[in-house]
Amino acid sequence: MRWIHRVILTVVSVGLVTGFCWWAWDRLSLQSKVDRLERDRQELVEQVERLCASRRVAQVRVLEQTANDSGQTIHHLQWQEIGSGGTLGEPMEIMAVGKQVYFEGLVVKFDHESILKGNPERGFSRVLFRRIFGDQQKPESAVELRPFDDHGPTALTMDRNDAIWHRFWEIVGDPQLAREYGIRIAQSEAPSVVLQAGQIWEVSLDAVGGLNLHLNSQSSGSMQSP
Repeated sequence: MRWIHRVILTVVSVGLVTGFCWWAWDRLSLQSKVDRLERDRQELVEQVERLCASRRVAQVRVLEQTANDSGQTIHHLQWQEIGSGGTLGEPMEIMAVGKQVYFEGLVVKFDHESILKGNPERGFSRVLFRRIFGDQQKPESAVELRPFDDHGPTALTMDRNDAIWHRFWEIVGDPQLAREYGIRIAQSEAPSVVLQAGQIWEVSLDAVGGLNLHLNSQSSGSMQSP
C-alpha cells in the first residue's frame, strides 16, 4: 500500500510541476506578445509623428508699409531663416511691391520610407529659399536670398544637399535621377499672403509636404495697408 501512496504522490507532484511549467510558459508567452505589441504600437506612434512633423524654417516681420507715386503698396520686410536648433539667422531687409507677397523656395520631398525610418539625410523635406516678391512686381526683379549656413538636421550646406541644389532642375526633369537621391518630388513653391504692418509671419516646412505660412499670434497686425 505504501508504494501505491508513493506512486500517487509522484504522479500528483509531476502533474503539479507540469501544470506550473505550462502556466509559467503561458504567462511568459503572453508577456512576450504584450511586449511585442507595445513595441509595434510605439513604432507606429513614432512613424506617425515623423510623417506629421513640421519645423519652423523662417520668419518675416512687416516693419512698415508705404505707397509709391503710383499708389502701389511697398512692404518693408525683415527676413530671417531659422536653424534646426531654433536659432535665427542673420536678418535681411527686403522690399516687396504689392498687397500680396510671395515667398519662393526650391523644395525637395523625400520618399515616404525614408521619412518613416527617420533617415538622417532623407527623413525630412528640404528647402532652399530663393526670393520674396509682391504681386505688382516682376519676380526676377526681387533680390536673391542668402542661403542660411546651418549645420543641424535641416542644414542646407551639407555636401549631399549642395549636390541636390546644384542639380535641382535636372532632378525635376529626370525621374531616374530623382530616385537616385531618394527624392519623391522636387519643385519650386511660392506660398503667398496679404500682409499688414506689424505682423510677424512664420514659414514652416512639413516632413512629407511643402511650405506653409502662419501668422504669429503675438503679431499686432492692427494697422491697415495703405
